[in-house]
Amino acid sequence: MPSQKLVTVDDRLFTLGLTELFRGEMKHHETEKLLPLAISACRELAIDPSNAPIEGYYDETPELRDFFRRVRALQDTQANVSLTPAAAQALERLSATLNSPALGRVMDDGHLLARNSHALGEALRMSLRWEIDELVLKARSLVREDDRDLVAVAATTGDALCLLVARESLALSSDLEWAEQDDESDYRWAVSEAVAAVAMRFVDALRHSTGIALPSPERSSAPCFGRAGREVDLAGRCILLGQRGGAGDVYYHWYVDVAGPAPVVRDFWSASVWTTEAVRCLPPGSRPGPETSPPLAAPAVPPGRGASGAFQRASGWIQRLWPGGKGR
Repeated sequence: MPSQKLVTVDDRLFTLGLTELFRGEMKHHETEKLLPLAISACRELAIDPSNAPIEGYYDETPELRDFFRRVRALQDTQANVSLTPAAAQALERLSATLNSPALGRVMDDGHLLARNSHALGEALRMSLRWEIDELVLKARSLVREDDRDLVAVAATTGDALCLLVARESLALSSDLEWAEQDDESDYRWAVSEAVAAVAMRFVDALRHSTGIALPSPERSSAPCFGRAGREVDLAGRCILLGQRGGAGDVYYHWYVDVAGPAPVVRDFWSASVWTTEAVRCLPPGSRPGPETSPPLAAPAVPPGRGASGAFQRASGWIQRLWPGGKGR
């Protein structure tokens, strides 16, 4: 009988697994439950879908692309429009999920659908110098006792990779296989109490707002989170975090670089908005940044990639920061 391989479910693997499970459930929820509401609201208000760049897994299916464009349009429309009863009901039900505490801190910015912020967004707003290590430390210190969102879980780990993957799951997609599935593995729980506590708040808030029931973040769930975390596709994941005023390189991004022996989170500024698909379309050895431009058209994700993770999605939109923004 073959000996079992011991897999330690630490803060990183747990958070990747939690995010993967969340994305899988959210993609189904958005397609089956939320898309009809977004269609109804846009139809009632005669609002056309947005042509904004599609972030992350929302580019995986026509339904998710349609949902992304319609939600983005509602987020960009001022709230001072007359609402029909059907539109008001659809917007209320959309907001109940998309502005749930499980997805962040609601920012009431005077639009039909509010956007969310979180510890990372606050760190970006407070920091004059945007660098990965500084932002990770700042975000960890800004997690509140009442935060229940996925980014708060990731910020509590103090791990840039967890933070990028969680934040991109509120606007992302994926590619690199984390590891091959190994049904003979034995999973050891090594998640810190602080991370597990915030994760429990997230799981409870998600269940309350959507009915989605993720496994409880406790020792008995180590195999579930461990298997999901090892299936995460990481290569090329990219997220637009903020912008600054002026011309030139005004958009600030993080992405996962897997050129070396281990995935590394890197940041860059660009005059263009980069998406995960655009980063994946770069030639081998190339990196996104001021010297390169995103491809005009990204090919479909090859079979077995991108959508292969057990989870892929969350509530996705580009986290905008106030103009006047941040310097390097």
